[in-house]
Amino acid sequence: MRAINIITGFAMLAVVNCVVPAVHAQQDEGPQFTVAPYLLVPFMTGDVTIRGNQLDVDVGPSEILDNLDFGIMGYFQVRKGPWAFALDGLYMDLGKSATLETPVGTAGAAVSLKQGMYEFTGARQIAPWADLVFGLRINRINSSFETLLLPIEAEQTKTWVDPVAGVKLVVPNTGRWLVFMRADVGGFGAGSKFAWQIYPTVGYSFADWIKLVGGYRVLSMDYETGGDTDLFRYNITTHGPFLGAAFQF
Repeated sequence: MRAINIITGFAMLAVVNCVVPAVHAQQDEGPQFTVAPYLLVPFMTGDVTIRGNQLDVDVGPSEILDNLDFGIMGYFQVRKGPWAFALDGLYMDLGKSATLETPVGTAGAAVSLKQGMYEFTGARQIAPWADLVFGLRINRINSSFETLLLPIEAEQTKTWVDPVAGVKLVVPNTGRWLVFMRADVGGFGAGSKFAWQIYPTVGYSFADWIKLVGGYRVLSMDYETGGDTDLFRYNITTHGPFLGAAFQF
């Protein structure tokens, strides 16, 4: 059942709008709905600081899948005419061994990371080949560690909201093929100091109601709050190929 949870639910940090159709041709029709499961094969690099203790992160897909306790994700979009609104939500629970920098040197530690990311976006078509994208990304991280040899343990939970602005560029008139790219920046000091993501995507329409898409996504967030023994920092870049399906009605 663990493999089923991974395939059906897991994605590291959500690929918003990754399965939007080559839209905009029929402006006067009713709303079009998209439901899209997908799988991201992630790499994670950077560092997480929990109550002033920094943990270096450099893991690949096999390590992440081995340490995934639970993951679930979903994407929903409604589009009518030039406007589109979408919700992308994910939650995952990871447990892993890591190296911790302590005042007396490095030490092995058991780390738990529970991450939820929920993104609400709108898009406005400004040309047959371009949408402006805007919205909010809500991040909630519960992180904890316990050293294996030293009596050191800590836990922190943080929630922050990043405003997001970007663009989606579409190659028009490609028939059954879909070719587009989403890029955005966010945070701006209101939540993260800076956040950015980019993901080119290629897809194919087997029928009006189902499409297969794939591409490569990069998402980076640098958030910091508190100081000294209360310092929390999440400075992680997640990247990797993804594959998904879009069901439209």
